Amino acid sequence: MDISLINREALPPIIKPGDRIREAEIKAHVRSLVGARPLLFIWQLLGAWCVIAAAITLAIWVESIWASLLAIFLVGTRQNLLGLLVHEQVHRLGSRGRYGDLITNLFAAYPLLVLSVEGYAQVHLAHHKYFYTDKDPDFTRKSGLEWSIPMSRQQLVRLFLGDIFGLNIWRLIRGKRPEAAGVRDEFQRRNPTPKWVRFAFWMIVAAALSLSGGWFYFLLYWILPLLTVAQCLVRLGALSEHKYNVNSTELNAVKFGTFPSASSGTAALISAGLK
Repeated sequence: MDISLINREALPPIIKPGDRIREAEIKAHVRSLVGARPLLFIWQLLGAWCVIAAAITLAIWVESIWASLLAIFLVGTRQNLLGLLVHEQVHRLGSRGRYGDLITNLFAAYPLLVLSVEGYAQVHLAHHKYFYTDKDPDFTRKSGLEWSIPMSRQQLVRLFLGDIFGLNIWRLIRGKRPEAAGVRDEFQRRNPTPKWVRFAFWMIVAAALSLSGGWFYFLLYWILPLLTVAQCLVRLGALSEHKYNVNSTELNAVKFGTFPSASSGTAALISAGLK
């Protein structure tokens, strides 16, 4: 079978033929890495919320600009982690049980305002299935100079300054929504969360904030990090994991022979640098 090509050079096989014992060991190890990890998933989820609660509580108690800035940064990093956990559940790596999507929506996706497991699955799984074609939402929406690597240091600084000041927020967020990405309702979840749950979730949050007088802290320590720090981290992850604006005809010719189920996204993991 053909092996994937990058810059017209063949990659070495993942498992070299001839050593059946070693081949069996590697395949067994790969199989051990596949599947859901619900306990680790819940541990990561709890850890993120503990850091968020501790950072916000400390900032409110200390009443210092430096404590507030530290809290905004820490909360933004944990919001990024919550987004990554949504990604894991989209691939059913968190839980494959009946309530896996529901738990992820309530404690990871819904708090990020625009995300849901069901909605993000439409965008992200289409990216995997239609990698670097016109049907790939990432290929169509992440084009232009801001996604071209390598780029000058000045351009990179301007880009991240735009993120940290919330100037690029709408473009980054709307691309995560299936209707904005132009994807169809193709990837159905086995146990989708009823749509009324999201409405009820935010009604409860709004009522709790109103009764406690917590709207100011919510805007300062949740919305502000989400619009700034978290968006910088999302962009950094995207630029680090993919190379955009590549000659698609060459990438579309990629074929994988050693592991047929391997995502063609591997071919896009090309080192990126600055001029």
